[in-house]
Amino acid sequence: MIRKERVQVFNGNLAIDAYLAVPEGAGPFPGVVVIQEIFGVNFQIRKVTERLAQLGYAALAPTIYQRQAPGFEVGYEPEDVTLGRLYKNQTKASELLGDIQGAIAYLYSLLQVKSDGVGCIGFCFGSHVAYLAATLDDIMEQGLPIGVPEVGNLPSDAQQPLKELYMVSSV
Repeated sequence: MIRKERVQVFNGNLAIDAYLAVPEGAGPFPGVVVIQEIFGVNFQIRKVTERLAQLGYAALAPTIYQRQAPGFEVGYEPEDVTLGRLYKNQTKASELLGDIQGAIAYLYSLLQVKSDGVGCIGFCFGSHVAYLAATLDDIMEQGLPIGVPEVGNLPSDAQQPLKELYMVSSV
């Protein structure tokens, strides 16, 4: 069983919408920031976040387009790609890093989350953000950034939990 809810994390005064999924129980659980594709925190990213919680992680997916398009969430049609790329091109690395740091701080504020175990995973554009996030002290200390560049490119020798997670993200 998992608990799911919409929450807000903060980067300074900016409130960032996020989707949280946490295993039931006291924990402590390792935390993971799930970084969206260009399509927002849509049904697919929520499924990935929930799957991570089912695997024993406290998972949080912040909306990285909060400044450009609060509440943005689309599917995978050509016009969705065009719109998602438009918002992606308006992001700034410094803002993205601050937003991810805010998500990490939120996870660390939860009693169920280990005080020394938060990583991140990103999909498509989110893998670029995960790469950037690897420069954050909280991620560097753990060595846990994972990026999945695009659907269909998972190495055949990937670890089983990542394979299971990736299969959820490819549906």
